[in-house]
Amino acid sequence: MNILNNYVCPIPFNYLEVTDKSVYGCCPALMPISYGYSNNLKDVWNGEIAKKVRESVLDGSYKYCSKINCVHLSKLIGIGDPGSFIKKSEFDINKFKNGPTTINIAFDRSCNLKCPSCRNEIIMANTEELKNIQKIMNDIIDVFGNNIEFFHLCGSAEPFASKTIRNFLLNFDESKFPNLKKLHILTNGLLLNEDMWNNLKHIHKLINSIAISVDAATEETYNKIRVGGDWKILMNNLKFMATLEIPNISLLFVVQDINYFEMVDFYNMAGDIFHNNVDISFTKILNWNTYTDEQYLKKQVWNKLHPEFPLFLEQLNKISGLYRCHHNMYDILNEKNKELL
Repeated sequence: MNILNNYVCPIPFNYLEVTDKSVYGCCPALMPISYGYSNNLKDVWNGEIAKKVRESVLDGSYKYCSKINCVHLSKLIGIGDPGSFIKKSEFDINKFKNGPTTINIAFDRSCNLKCPSCRNEIIMANTEELKNIQKIMNDIIDVFGNNIEFFHLCGSAEPFASKTIRNFLLNFDESKFPNLKKLHILTNGLLLNEDMWNNLKHIHKLINSIAISVDAATEETYNKIRVGGDWKILMNNLKFMATLEIPNISLLFVVQDINYFEMVDFYNMAGDIFHNNVDISFTKILNWNTYTDEQYLKKQVWNKLHPEFPLFLEQLNKISGLYRCHHNMYDILNEKNKELL
């Protein structure tokens, strides 16, 4: 039996990712179908596209999801690990009737870096863009504020470089979110230093998880990938973060042709800094329209036709199965489940 028939991913039932132009029921790299957009976010949440996506999860087809890019689906199909999936026999859809409990703020692209995998220049919201960003923020508060339990900050920008998101955190008003339990922060780590952390003292209890995008184990490789970053500042900030009592910390590594040979070193470096109290995540690089097709093919070392695929596979085998190590490349390691992908 198709293993996907036995499990339900809860994300399309409790999660909404809001960008400046559209709304999604998951990360668009993992589920690219758009729910559309409207001045009434509740209409989008209850719209026909959202319903079709949820039906595809319940019928086990997961036809709108990328079974290759999604870490969770890759693990479920590849090694039978359900992770955060819920057994279909135990899934109660009535728990998800009131709207999303998790919101990913992804409607600001402001960042202090210009990583080639994401953008070709530094992007900072201008005055008009800031007005629109704030309007979307207000819509989320007005429509879903009472229901939100979990905020993701954020999938499109550096939260501490974004004027709107930084102010949102520094002046956080818990009264607008009576059921909020957790905040997740995705950052490049350069601005999250001791001073910034101390300025967030009022929300320390809410910060449940921090994910830091690094993508390298050496300064030389880091400078090529995280353009505009500073390796020494990052290392100092990581060492500071290792002293914090954060329930969940993870270091992220986007795999491509110029860094795959550092996967093992990255795992060891992360473990050394955080004394193994950290999750390490390796994911395939995606093309956010910054590469030509030819350039992107060169990046895809996991492609069997890539001249460096045998070397990449050797590195992948070294990190697979390590303690608190995650990746979305089980389709490569486990050929017998290819028919599900």
